[in-house]
Amino acid sequence: MDDDRPPVRAVSYDKDSESHWLSVLYALLEGASEALEISRDDIDGTLSWSKDGKRSIVLFDTVPGGAGASKKIAENLQRVVRFAVDRVSRCDCGEETSCYGCLRSYRNDRHHDRLSRAGALAIFNELRIEGVRDAVDGPWGQTLTHTSSSVIELFAELATLGVAKPQIGIDIGEYYWPAEALWTESRVVLVEGEDDDRDAALAADGYKVYRVADTVADQLAEAVGNTV
Repeated sequence: MDDDRPPVRAVSYDKDSESHWLSVLYALLEGASEALEISRDDIDGTLSWSKDGKRSIVLFDTVPGGAGASKKIAENLQRVVRFAVDRVSRCDCGEETSCYGCLRSYRNDRHHDRLSRAGALAIFNELRIEGVRDAVDGPWGQTLTHTSSSVIELFAELATLGVAKPQIGIDIGEYYWPAEALWTESRVVLVEGEDDDRDAALAADGYKVYRVADTVADQLAEAVGNTV
């Protein structure tokens, strides 16, 4: 999210924009649940006031005694925010409303008529924050509608590192094994999930196989070698 644009000014709050901030609150909660694999039942939040009279968003654990979820969110806030933006950017419901695929849950049913993707996006746009898919759509020019969030996040980091665009979402090898990405020149393959037979077969065909769950962007970028 770093770029050469001027610093973001503080975003104002007034009573008329409260529904927008509620929408941001629940976008962050859903984003945290998805990005950090935290049960949505274990976290919640509210709009509060800081000591200096500024409106603030508070996220907290709902587990008695706390399970460290809110601390984990604070430590990975940039990732959480990007997933939140992606969630409200890509849902199929109308922007002027919301659904259980983006902002709604049984916990916030009292606010359902006030929640909207447009409200959350208005704040995120003012803050100039992009989602995980947007980060890839820009550098690589590829829309990743059916790709999992963990793969998209890794793609976003690779694009930021300047790694050249691979072939995305293809089947390779004698048995047409599904791969998330293939860098042809370096014969590096990115796959999702555990499948020893697949990985052994691809390795026998001369591919260097990397599993999404076990791979970090710097490691894969070094293996690929080719940058734009």
